[in-house]
Amino acid sequence: MKINFVARKELSKWPDIDHLSDGSVDANFNRFRGAASNWIIQTFLILKPHLIARGFDVRVSERFIPGEICICHRDDLNKLSGAWNSFVVCARADRPAPLVANVVVLQNELEVNRTSNAFFIPHWPQPGLIRRDRSRGPLIGSAAYFGHDWSIPEWLRSGGRLSQSLSASGISYHLQNKVWNDYENVDIALAFRDEADIVLEQKPATKVTNAWLAGVIPIVYPEPEYARVVRHGVNGFLAHSFRETVDWIKLLARSPELVTTIQRATSDASVTFSRDHIIDKWVDLLTQEVKPSYQAWLRKDGRLNRFFGYLSNYRSQRQNERLFYKTKQLQLKQIALKI
Repeated sequence: MKINFVARKELSKWPDIDHLSDGSVDANFNRFRGAASNWIIQTFLILKPHLIARGFDVRVSERFIPGEICICHRDDLNKLSGAWNSFVVCARADRPAPLVANVVVLQNELEVNRTSNAFFIPHWPQPGLIRRDRSRGPLIGSAAYFGHDWSIPEWLRSGGRLSQSLSASGISYHLQNKVWNDYENVDIALAFRDEADIVLEQKPATKVTNAWLAGVIPIVYPEPEYARVVRHGVNGFLAHSFRETVDWIKLLARSPELVTTIQRATSDASVTFSRDHIIDKWVDLLTQEVKPSYQAWLRKDGRLNRFFGYLSNYRSQRQNERLFYKTKQLQLKQIALKI
């Protein structure tokens, strides 16, 4: 049985992909930035040996292969394509629902019950993750934000109110918008963004789980998935504002016993989001859910039924996209007015 990982535009950025393996992921950590690189290229490289060991023929392609299982990112379903004649497994990411897909992979467990044929698989941990230096112990001397900075609040920017406030207490702040993997000298990881609620509902808990895997305490805005996984005051903190963020950081700075307790809890919580655990989730999905569903699809659906079913679902998907992005823009305008 063949499994194709489809990266229609992204594959051209990986001319060396035939020479890469699962062992290459950490060494190439800085190349996994785009959505399709993270969800398709990385997943292909990591899963390939595990799927081959189970008898699958695994390939990466720029197009949908007729009559075969094709794993793609939601962005590759935006236009009419040969996807109508493939069994499509779609990584939705934070995009509108992929109504033309046969199986949907969600990065947010809250969405599972809202989407048919949907399964939750956490996002991969940050490749090449460098853990916090254990010799720092309960010290709280630095805080950092890791990731793109285009939607973060002004107070979180370099030289902003947070940086100034923490500096007065002897705590440094770093905006890590280019190097996302190095937590060696970080004690607290922050995650805040000014984003539409309709998008936040699709976001993963990756900034929290990367912090846990690195041995760092997260302090984050209560986005839906953050609020689901963070046990406030146990394995991290939820903060609604600049003031709350500063208060929690200063509390930790003067409470070494609390820091040690939370660090132990973050270590326990990180197990569920390790690479090995996510590999198991993907392999289970593909062998126990996708494989039998694909076999049933081959027996049941003829080409005409597939084609006209795809067109109908595509029309509905386009309508849903327009509503999604219209709502997003309205919510962003409301955020701008509050700021």
